[in-house]
Amino acid sequence: MKRTNRNKPESGSFPGSVDDQLKFLEQLVQSRPPRAMEQSTGFLLASAMTRMRIVMLRKIKEYGYDVTPEQGIVLNAVGESEGISQSEIAGRTMKDKPTITRILDILERKKLVVRIPDAGDRRIFKIYLTDAGREKIAVFRKIIAEVDKRAFMGLGANDIKILKKILNAIRANVE
Repeated sequence: MKRTNRNKPESGSFPGSVDDQLKFLEQLVQSRPPRAMEQSTGFLLASAMTRMRIVMLRKIKEYGYDVTPEQGIVLNAVGESEGISQSEIAGRTMKDKPTITRILDILERKKLVVRIPDAGDRRIFKIYLTDAGREKIAVFRKIIAEVDKRAFMGLGANDIKILKKILNAIRANVE
C-alpha cells in the first residue's frame, strides 16, 4: 500500500485545499497573541493579511472556484506573459522552483495550463494557458477585486496611494 504524506503542500507554499487553509486560518485567528505583540506594527500587518486571506478563501468557496490563491497567482503570472518559463514564474511570484513545479503539475492536471518544450533548449518548458485557464483567471481577478473592495472600504484613493508607498518602503527596508 502506497503511503502519502498528508503534510506535504500540494498547492504551493501553503498546504492543503481551500477548505483546509480556511479551517486552519479561522482557528488561528481565534487565539490571542501576547499583549506585548498585539499592537506591534508587524503583528498588525500580519494579522490584517491573515484576515484578508480568510476573506479571499471564503470568496473562493462562494464562487465554487477550485483553485487555491497560490495556484491563482501562478495562473495570473502565466496569463500576463504566455510562454513564460518556470524560472520566470518563480521570480515573479516569489516562490521557489520546486513549489512552482508542484503548482504547475496541479494546474496541468486541471487542464488549465500546458507545458511546451522550448525549441532552443529542451530543459526549458514554456507555459501557456488553456481556454479553461483563461476563464479561471477572469474569476480569480474578480475575487481579488471583491476582497480588495471589502478590505479597503472607507479608504480614499489618497489613503491607498500612501499605504502602497509605505508598504513598498517596508518591503525595501527588509530586503
